[in-house]
Amino acid sequence: NQYYSQGATAKRTLAILKSQNATQYANHFIWADSKKAISKDSVRPFVNQMAKLSWSQGDEATTYNQLINQKDTDGYVFKQNGRKFLLFPNYQLQITPVDLKLTTNNKGITLKVNGNEVGVSDSDSYTKKITHQASGLYKFTASGKVSGQDVSASDSRTINQNDNVNLSIDMISFDVNSNLKSGDLYVGGTKIGTLNDGLLKVNKVPISKGAKAY
Repeated sequence: NQYYSQGATAKRTLAILKSQNATQYANHFIWADSKKAISKDSVRPFVNQMAKLSWSQGDEATTYNQLINQKDTDGYVFKQNGRKFLLFPNYQLQITPVDLKLTTNNKGITLKVNGNEVGVSDSDSYTKKITHQASGLYKFTASGKVSGQDVSASDSRTINQNDNVNLSIDMISFDVNSNLKSGDLYVGGTKIGTLNDGLLKVNKVPISKGAKAY
């Protein structure tokens, strides 16, 4: 039956991809490893990845060829998964699962993935592992307070294979040699030390955008 042929199914799959509809994706696509259904929430990073395309004629042609040629370089592959009614080939788009490892370098930092909290660091060398996520577009954020200062870090990227995400807070160390013999030093409104005969050694102070020393 022509309806179940690779080419005809690829065209229907392309239309679903263009819809950028998580429900449609979940109804038709599966995990590449288990061949099980993927939920609407789980598939959303992949939806966001497809939404980045302009879906010009060039994008459509490239994606269609990728489906037909069963390439698996962009976090998915279009392959046969058994048969329909024991007779016809069952071609389905299969999404590659990925494992993520998030790290940060301060205690009390809240980590979020695509807006959802996944952990709060309990040490200055913290790692959070997240397994079996859909390939796709991700935004990672880290935020909290360090030495009284509001700090944050973020990263956005398309992930199609296991990856490490560094959400370390920027820290600086420096020496102060002032013509003022005494006084307090502030960074971003937070006192970090007092001058001693015009000198102060500052070690690992967090910095955030716009912070000034005075």
